[in-house]
Amino acid sequence: MNHKRKIPIKTCLLILILVAYAVTGISLANYLTVVSGDGSIRAARYVIEMNVYDNSVPVTLEMSEMKPGDTAQYDIVVSNYKDSQRTEVALYFRIEITTDTVLPFDLELEENWINGITYGLDDQTKKIVSGIYSMSVASSSDLNFILTIDWPAGRNDEIYQSLTDTLTVRVVWEQIV
Repeated sequence: MNHKRKIPIKTCLLILILVAYAVTGISLANYLTVVSGDGSIRAARYVIEMNVYDNSVPVTLEMSEMKPGDTAQYDIVVSNYKDSQRTEVALYFRIEITTDTVLPFDLELEENWINGITYGLDDQTKKIVSGIYSMSVASSSDLNFILTIDWPAGRNDEIYQSLTDTLTVRVVWEQIV
């Protein structure tokens, strides 16, 4: 007589679960790591400094005294340090100069080093936007620009007598990641 013994389904499932647990329990344990400790988060310091100078004295751009035929020049210095604090992150930056263009000024921003690139006023946006420059964390550095404001002598209509103009000079920067 040939009697085959049947294994109940419940027993098969129990054996399958035990085998699966043994296999996956051991393999998952190999990837478990417990880390503990204490400490604090420290953010990197960034420093970007911009000064506008007229003969090495910081100034506010004052154009109320200008009249047709006048030209004014201002040095703009962008630095990655202030006093003894230097930036701890590398930076990209650009200079933006905006005007409400009430007065008929010609504006120019020029790099004051080897390249000597000049940026002019965009008549549509009423802005000067420089190229993008970078500053590293390796050393303290200054990048110098010259802003020239010219009021041509031929633009001397009476409507300009009681008007003023406002210029805004900003440094727009972003951390290099």
